[in-house]
Amino acid sequence: MKISREQFSELQALPFFKSKVITNSMEPVIKVGDEIVVDVGNPNIKRFDIIVFYFDEKLICHFLWRKTINKLYREIYSSYVRNPSRAI
Repeated sequence: MKISREQFSELQALPFFKSKVITNSMEPVIKVGDEIVVDVGNPNIKRFDIIVFYFDEKLICHFLWRKTINKLYREIYSSYVRNPSRAI
């Protein structure tokens, strides 16, 4: 399901929002059709936490693989359950 940048900005302003999973990339942990509740802006994410991010006009549900945060930049690498060796 496509989502505009404006719609995503509206979701970011909320403390939480619900979303329905439409692909099988997180199976068997999260199945197609499952509803997930997204905690917006949680700074305490850690490896293997399930995260949702905006990419290519879609909300993507992955798990956190690695993060690097310092004064100059923030990098977050994620992957999906069906192929966890392919970190994005």
